[in-house]
Amino acid sequence: MKNTETTLYDSDSLNENETENKTKNRTQRGFSLIGIGAAVLLFGCLISLVFPHSHPAYNFLLYTPTSIGACMVMYGLYCVLE
Repeated sequence: MKNTETTLYDSDSLNENETENKTKNRTQRGFSLIGIGAAVLLFGCLISLVFPHSHPAYNFLLYTPTSIGACMVMYGLYCVLE
């Protein structure tokens, strides 16, 4: 009989690698969302400084980017800290 060497993969080690990859991807996505959300918040701040308070679109330009940016930052933090 011929003695052949076989490699057996432990399913636990494969599951650990998959879990590490998922965690790494989620963390990277979280940091990306934090960065994009911060940029949207900065954009909203700068736009609200440029437009006069009497401009009809002032409330829309003030609250919409601020709300979207804050939600993106909070979800990004959730992804990173989970």
